[in-house]
Amino acid sequence: MGNYEQLKQAVANVIKSNGNQKITGAILQNALLSIISTVGSNATFAGIAIPSTNPGTPDQNVFWIASINGTYSNFNAIEVNNEVVMFTNKTGSWVKQSMGIALSQSLKDIEKKAAIAIDFNTDLETTRLQVAKSNRRTGKILSYRNGTTGELTTEMYIGTSFDDKYWQDSSFWASIYPTTKLPIINISFVTNSTYNSPNTARNALPNTYYKREGLIFSYKDDTGIYRSYLYLGQVRGIESYIPIDNYCFEGLSYNTNVSNTRLQVSIIARKQGFTITYNDGINQVIETYKGTTFDDANWIKDSNWERILTYKDFNEILELNYNIYDDITQPSINKVYNGLLYENKTIDNSGNVIKGNGVVIEAIEIPKNKEFIYTNSYSLFFYTGTKDNLVFLSKITSITGGGVDIRKKGIPKNATFVKGWNNNERQFYYIGFEENFIPIQFGITEIPNIDYDKNIIINNIISGYNNVNGSYQSNALYNTTQFIPIDTNVKSIFTNAFSVGTYNELGEWIGYTGTQTNSLREVKINKTSSYIVLNFQKVTSFPFASVDYFPCEVDEIKESVLNINTLIRLSYEGKKFSSYGDSIVELVSWQKYVWKFLRMADHYVRGIGGSKITNVNPKTKKVDKNGYYNASNPDSGTITISDYMCGDERINTIPLDTDIVCVYAGANDITASVEIGTLEDGDESHFMYAYGLMIRRLVTRLPNAKIFLCTPHNFYNGYKNADYPYKNTRGLTILDYCKVIKDVAAIYGLPVIDVNALSRISTLNITEYLNDQVHPNAKGGRLIANVVINEMLRYAPLYLDEPYIEDVFH
Repeated sequence: MGNYEQLKQAVANVIKSNGNQKITGAILQNALLSIISTVGSNATFAGIAIPSTNPGTPDQNVFWIASINGTYSNFNAIEVNNEVVMFTNKTGSWVKQSMGIALSQSLKDIEKKAAIAIDFNTDLETTRLQVAKSNRRTGKILSYRNGTTGELTTEMYIGTSFDDKYWQDSSFWASIYPTTKLPIINISFVTNSTYNSPNTARNALPNTYYKREGLIFSYKDDTGIYRSYLYLGQVRGIESYIPIDNYCFEGLSYNTNVSNTRLQVSIIARKQGFTITYNDGINQVIETYKGTTFDDANWIKDSNWERILTYKDFNEILELNYNIYDDITQPSINKVYNGLLYENKTIDNSGNVIKGNGVVIEAIEIPKNKEFIYTNSYSLFFYTGTKDNLVFLSKITSITGGGVDIRKKGIPKNATFVKGWNNNERQFYYIGFEENFIPIQFGITEIPNIDYDKNIIINNIISGYNNVNGSYQSNALYNTTQFIPIDTNVKSIFTNAFSVGTYNELGEWIGYTGTQTNSLREVKINKTSSYIVLNFQKVTSFPFASVDYFPCEVDEIKESVLNINTLIRLSYEGKKFSSYGDSIVELVSWQKYVWKFLRMADHYVRGIGGSKITNVNPKTKKVDKNGYYNASNPDSGTITISDYMCGDERINTIPLDTDIVCVYAGANDITASVEIGTLEDGDESHFMYAYGLMIRRLVTRLPNAKIFLCTPHNFYNGYKNADYPYKNTRGLTILDYCKVIKDVAAIYGLPVIDVNALSRISTLNITEYLNDQVHPNAKGGRLIANVVINEMLRYAPLYLDEPYIEDVFH
């Protein structure tokens, strides 16, 4: 009893409460006291055991406490591993009882485990930030129940920085899926079974596996062949699958009749889209199954099969090309095509086609319920009856002599067909039954090929016509175009057309787009537009339109391909462009011309007004998660950075997928009179060291990007023209700092765009090209863009492959 009470007092004396309430605090004290009480007052505490302790043969109820790892050979060889235990001997045999207490080292090890489970808190970012910085490391795995989706999320941190900014960013976390949740599975491997249908196979998967829409799975069928399918979910109440294996075609031998021949395909192989071929003794037949059920009764139904035309079938149909043309012209507004035109023919007063002067348009069926016809023919002849048995009804003559007008005429009652006669050759022939008519031959099928690398207004002008709300009207003051097809990727055109009309894929009028003026401008194209018609006033001496942007006058382009077209395509087209600098970048007065002209895919603006290259008097700014600073709403950003350009925080705002970088900076360093220093002095407040540091960090972040460095344009310390350059308080001019940019660029092998020397902006014309003493106006922005474009073409990054034929040296 004495030992028992002494032990309790010893625990109370040694294990005290502390401010942290960790393992040495009151909680542990209470736990030990509770355990001792549980052992009982009749037990005697014998001491603290180590692996070599020999307890002898106790003659009473005693217990030992042990915490050192190892095998306790004298206690029935009991093993202790990272735990605190009691050895009791109530029945003559030693027994280990766990005390439920982890050692402090074990707790630390648990805390540092690579994978931990945490509670979801508000959003992903807040949830991740619950992990203490001391416990963050690359490869850390978190799991939590997502509060938005309700699903368990497991993800691994793949970043190398453990600051809150990066730890919460989703771009540095990779999702981890259990193998049972992957949307790709071999079902026969999982179940060790074969199946006779995709539905049976998918339903055989245990519910712990991914079985929803989008599942791609394979299984072995009853014949031992592996099948692969994509599960689409229920379509119109039916479980639907798309076969993605190669077994979807079979050549068969004809067996008595078509039904028996089709039944040769195994029911396991049957699927929608399965194609068979066989020779029925007369023709080689190719047909594809379009049904959705595959039992024998449905498999043999003719209505479930669609025959594919062979060359022989097609040749037979070509013999009936007249009917084909009729079918093709049904959706077309203009019903006239070349096959209906007969030269040196006329029509007599009985409606018969005979030899004579002019051009006859053969019979065209009149759609039902049409009251009016639109044409530029000289005469129209109307008939009743069928195409093979026409009965002359009446005629209309002297409609239009020259064919430049499209006139509207009434259709006689009971007329079913119409023929046209033209007294002379027309620029185009037109008969239609809709208000919005377009004069193009063969509907929309004979539109001329367009070379989009050139001016697309070539040989497709119809003189003396005006497009008014989709209808062509004779007007000597205008010229208009035929249909010009527009690719769905084309978002705008550059043109000096007075108006731009748009049409859908059926040639139906949508409406005008853009302003109506003769000036060269960008006109947006609606996504639903498949064709455009451009309308030019006769005063426009050179009609022009292009899907590419040209920052020069129209008369400089003419009809030729610009020599730089191939260069742009190889070096810049489709690339992603970042402009980096101060307010000259932030205001976007020149970059829009650059990335449009060079056909780059995107433009990242990374300019912050007032910022310097050096760290002299830096400011803090807020950028969004992508690194963009919104000057019009400066507090909208979520990430605070220091704005000086040689710093990592600022460099890291440039997106990693950037292909082309153009740096335009230095004006604020000049006006702040920063010291030039040297490249190696290590002082970020010195211009030369800071500029070199900026380059080194740019190259490190974007090792594969093409980097261009711009010298700043000339400016002054007041909004006025001056004869001499601006000098700062150190007596240095812009040229002194431009020389530094050129020298540092030469050291690192980067091209310099000398805007200062080439832009024509000087202190002599401050008020003409700048909005104030520094910032360019629209004219100044174009001057800068002109220099940047020319120099970027001069230093275009061509990606050269090894020559196929080796050079011969001699």
